[in-house]
Amino acid sequence: MVVHHPDGQSYVQDETNRNRLSGHRQALVDEPFPGLEAAVGDSAVQAQSTFRPAEKPSTHLTRWQRDHWIWAGSGPTQSQLHTVIRLAPILTVPQRQTLEKPTADQAILQWDRAEFTDDGQTFSVRYISPREKEVMHQRHAMERGAVPFEIDIERWVAPVAGYEESPLNSLAQLQGKVVLIDFWATWCNPCIKKMPYVAEMYERYRDQGFTVIALHSTAGADKLDDFVGRHDYPFPIALDSGETYRRYGIGPKGPIPHYILIDRDNRIALVNELPTEEQIKALLKAGS
Repeated sequence: MVVHHPDGQSYVQDETNRNRLSGHRQALVDEPFPGLEAAVGDSAVQAQSTFRPAEKPSTHLTRWQRDHWIWAGSGPTQSQLHTVIRLAPILTVPQRQTLEKPTADQAILQWDRAEFTDDGQTFSVRYISPREKEVMHQRHAMERGAVPFEIDIERWVAPVAGYEESPLNSLAQLQGKVVLIDFWATWCNPCIKKMPYVAEMYERYRDQGFTVIALHSTAGADKLDDFVGRHDYPFPIALDSGETYRRYGIGPKGPIPHYILIDRDNRIALVNELPTEEQIKALLKAGS
């Protein structure tokens, strides 16, 4: 994890693996950090939230997602960022943003347990490392009330409505909806037999906030497109990278079908059971 300074040469590299870093910069310059302006203009980088403190124009903060990480930048403007931090991974558990208003002396950007503060001269960062991410993964139980593991999609065969141009890459983007993750494969007969019911529930309740992610295994994926082309499934379908199956304790060849039902607050409501219509209706009503 490297923090670059305005001179384009000096930097601080964290080698202690303590997940915290602080530094002091000299007077900010008017030119953007070399190369960063092109990176921010990259289509893979999407600024999610920005704010400009009235009393501290030199501490404008920007957050974006790239390469499965949350990044934070600080500088006079969104296009002139002098400090760039790789703040937290987004691969395992969906994280929640808390963007606080700056005080008179500093601006603060928080993302779960990661935090970036900047007063224009000094900055302090508490970030989440890959090692910490794996520890969080190992300790995270898949049970009712827990936050679900994040999805890791290889590609979308049929995208989620509203994400046709910019494919959905995080369950956190669906917070506010009731979501059914359907782990399946074309070679799984029990999976296929239950697809008509999944399609019926999707079409009946999607306008009320219910959606489905039919997540195909990496095994036998070469037949996925032909299979989908021969069936008129109305719900979103994706090919897993293999990571989502691994996180949920499912091998490439099963056991499937496997179902995870998630409520509007992005919490697990049901594990390994195909939800009944009454259960879906109850979750939709509870969050409406």
